[in-house]
Amino acid sequence: MTLLRLAVFLLLLPAFCGRADARALLLVTVEAPPLVVVGADGIVGGSVCAVVREALGRAGLEARIEAVPWKRGLEMVRQGRADGIFAASVNSAREAYLLYAREPLLRARIVAIAEAARGYRMDRDGTGTDGLAAGRLRGGEHGEKLVAFLARARFVRVEELAQPRQAARMLLSRRLDVFLINDSILADFQASAPPGRTLEIVRTPSGEPLVIDEISGHLAFSRRTVDEDVASRFSAALHGMKADGTYARLMHSAR
Repeated sequence: MTLLRLAVFLLLLPAFCGRADARALLLVTVEAPPLVVVGADGIVGGSVCAVVREALGRAGLEARIEAVPWKRGLEMVRQGRADGIFAASVNSAREAYLLYAREPLLRARIVAIAEAARGYRMDRDGTGTDGLAAGRLRGGEHGEKLVAFLARARFVRVEELAQPRQAARMLLSRRLDVFLINDSILADFQASAPPGRTLEIVRTPSGEPLVIDEISGHLAFSRRTVDEDVASRFSAALHGMKADGTYARLMHSAR
């Protein structure tokens, strides 16, 4: 009987070791200060990472977080080489391999940024975009309203850039006219401007800040390595953090 039990245990061991709640998860994200910051020691921190780690801990899970280019991260999750990616907007085309945690990590607006001295005025119907060069983050996920805005806009080109601070330098050197950005990382973006020069949200012809789209960003797990129970436990923990004030406190923290 002892030998039989040992044989059964050995047969089940690989499956047990592969369960997401029986090992540390590998989560990937893209560097986006102050939400995601890669320190000189290589450790990935920032306010959103603090939220993710706290929610995982409450759910009885552990994780290692790596910062990688967005498209590479998506491919790692699709292949099961990583267990999750954040913060991803819901995309029906990716639901075949992404299991979205229901509770969102972030809610943000997509806005257009330009140097204040340029005095641009734009609207979501494409007004004011004629002849301008725009930029956006490479591999970023955005909603239908942004897609529609880009289809209507008359930009001479839309460049995809790896980092927000790269875009700030290009705006200030006037190699770009506007940059489309998630406003949750706006403060760090604006802080990169030197004294006397200001990067601000482009306004509509009526003077209101131009909000192109509004999106929710989620922790999305790999369907190859994570099951519904893990996603549900993470969502419940995150919801509890919002209710007890922990989420707000961590989102105002920095690494």
